[in-house]
Amino acid sequence: MINRCLERYGFEHLLSTTQSGTFQHTYTADGRYGINDLVRAERYGYHPALDGNTPTARPLREAPISTDLEMVMTGGLDSSGRRLASRKLVNGQMPPVGGCVAEAARKLGARDGRTYLDTELAQVLSISSYEQSFADSRVQDAVQKWSSCMLGEGYDIDKDPTVAPDRFPILNNQVPSGVEIRQAVADVTCKIHSNLVGVWFAVETAYQSALIDQNLQELAAAKDSLDTAISRATTLMAGAVS
Repeated sequence: MINRCLERYGFEHLLSTTQSGTFQHTYTADGRYGINDLVRAERYGYHPALDGNTPTARPLREAPISTDLEMVMTGGLDSSGRRLASRKLVNGQMPPVGGCVAEAARKLGARDGRTYLDTELAQVLSISSYEQSFADSRVQDAVQKWSSCMLGEGYDIDKDPTVAPDRFPILNNQVPSGVEIRQAVADVTCKIHSNLVGVWFAVETAYQSALIDQNLQELAAAKDSLDTAISRATTLMAGAVS
């Protein structure tokens, strides 16, 4: 929908979903607790697996965005609807209020002048459950067991398992080194021995359940909004609604 809007103002597509070989994160639990698949660690280290069958949205434009394109995209507003610049004609036309991003969002059901669909609550709860679970003594005990195991393998990584890959920059089209693979294998092996992922998952699940119970009405409203957006998007993309 954004691309269709951009075309009205003479701009090429900004995003495209293409079938192309690209690195994809495919570890279970979305890598939330770090890598935990031994087979993948043995092959890719900390790199995401290369999957040539997964469609991915990727930017086609790498040059700096022009002021005209930015105006058409945003209409001079930020994501909260606050005006950053006055709307002006672009290629002889006035951009939509809030730009193409807001126009698309309105078609999907965005309300209250927002330029995006509000998923903030779910994101806040996800962050909260992660932070609470990581601070939980049961998870910290498992982290200490993992850290001791790693030290026994020659790796001094304390406090947070998710920082283990930080010494190995993840770059597309870069083959992982043997050093990286050896550490990744030790990482996953120690997670298995300490049951870190199992403990952390169980503890966070309990925190998430409590947060869901505390926010049932708000989450139900967010779900209804998302369902509406998906339904409208399906209709719009089928060309039934202009």
